Amino acid sequence: MNTLETNQRDRQIYNHLEKQSIFNSISNDRDFFTFLEQIDFTKNELIDILLESGEQLTEKEKQEVMKKAKNYEIFLIVDKNDNIIRDKNGLPIIEYRKNCHQREFKEKNIHRASDFLIFNKKGQILLSKRAEDKDTYGWYYETGGGQCGIEWYNTSLYRELEEELNIQKEDIETDRPFLKFLFKDNTQSQYTTLFVVNLKDWITVNIDQDEVVGTWWHDIKTVLKMIKTDKMQILPPQKYALLKYIKQNQELFTNIDQKIIDKLLLSMEEEFEGKDEESRIEIVNEIEYNN
Repeated sequence: MNTLETNQRDRQIYNHLEKQSIFNSISNDRDFFTFLEQIDFTKNELIDILLESGEQLTEKEKQEVMKKAKNYEIFLIVDKNDNIIRDKNGLPIIEYRKNCHQREFKEKNIHRASDFLIFNKKGQILLSKRAEDKDTYGWYYETGGGQCGIEWYNTSLYRELEEELNIQKEDIETDRPFLKFLFKDNTQSQYTTLFVVNLKDWITVNIDQDEVVGTWWHDIKTVLKMIKTDKMQILPPQKYALLKYIKQNQELFTNIDQKIIDKLLLSMEEEFEGKDEESRIEIVNEIEYNN
C-alpha cells in the first residue's frame, strides 16, 4: 500500500466521521448518545468504508487500516472533577482518540477509562500482556480495562470484558467499583474507575490478539514478588489500584505481609515525585467506594 493510498484512506475515515458528526437534530443527552452509538463501526464496516471500487485488501492492509481507524474512536471529554464538558448549546464535547493521547492536548482532553481486577474462585488474579503496537504502554502487563469512549464506566466494563477476553456478563458473580482517580502521564489525562470482578466458575479466556498477546492466572504473592523484583511491568494506574485493593482488604489476603504493600505504595509515590516534568506520573482526586 503506497503513501498516497494510505493518505486517501485516512481522509475517507476522517471525512466520513465528520459528516456523521453534524448534530442538527440533537436536543438532549439521550439523543446525543443514541446518535453517537450509530457511528460506532465494527471492523468490517470500517474496512468497507475504506474500500475503493473493486479493490480487495490483503490481511496485512486490513490490519493497517484498523490501526489507523483506532485513532478516530470518539471519547467523551470531562473536566478535572469528572463532569462532562458541554458546548454553548449544552451538548457534551467529544474528541478523537488521537487527540487525547498527545502531550499538547493532555490537560485539555481529559477522558474516561474503566479498569478491572478479575479474580477466579481460587483467589487468583488474571493478568494480560498488551500488544507491542498499542499507542500507550506496549508490552506492559495489565489487569484489564480500556477507554470508555462515549459510554458510562459500567457499560465500558462489560464491553471490554467481552471484547478483549470473551468474558460475558453471565460469567460474573459480582462486580463493584472500588476506586476512582485522575491519572496523568506524559501523553494523557484520564479518569479511571477500577472495578473488582469475581467470576462464577472457571472459564476459558479467549483473547483479542489485536489488544493482548496472552493471559495468565497468578496468585497474588507471585504477582507481588514479580513487582518487587521488577520482573513485571504493570500499567501504573492498575498497579497502584491493585496495591490499594490489597491494603484495604487485608482480611482477604491474610497470607500477604502488609508491610510489603506499604513499601511498594511508597515506592510508587516516590517514583512519581522523582520524575522530571515531561515524564511525570500523577494520581490525584482519589475516591474510594464503600461497598
